[in-house]
Amino acid sequence: MTSVRIQQMADLGDPADEAVILAADRSLLRKFGGGLLDRALSPEAIKKAEAFISSASNVLYLDCMDEAARLQPMVGLLGKGGLDAERSLKRIIATSFAIKSKAGQSGYDLVSTLAKSLLLRCEELSAAQITPSTLKIITWHAQSIKRILELNIKGLGGEAGRALLVEIDRLRVAA
Repeated sequence: MTSVRIQQMADLGDPADEAVILAADRSLLRKFGGGLLDRALSPEAIKKAEAFISSASNVLYLDCMDEAARLQPMVGLLGKGGLDAERSLKRIIATSFAIKSKAGQSGYDLVSTLAKSLLLRCEELSAAQITPSTLKIITWHAQSIKRILELNIKGLGGEAGRALLVEIDRLRVAA
């Protein structure tokens, strides 16, 4: 801040006095010239950024599809118990975390919500605590995630998405 501006601020005096409008410091504009922001936000630059975001979103979507396909066999091992079930539970936790993150970043909010629900459910369990009802809930999460991605449903899925979340919550409470 220049000494002139500091003095201008000091000269303001009583707040009840008339308001003083300070001029913006345009030293950078004078030094570098205008148009930098205009060039950065040109229609070509915006199209380029949108194409990059779309491409990244597609990669994340494909990653989610791969992760969702890997969930099914992991869930199958849970019902068998023992060491395989314990390892499988840890893999389900890691996979649901990955799906939650990638789906959220690519606009698949319902998938992200379901993956978070699956993650939280599995984090509170040990393999020894897997009952037929908890296995059913975990299976339904995994199948729902995979199916929503297959149908390419973005966002929260409207009324059907809300109904699905209500039903999964009902099952969770009942278990």
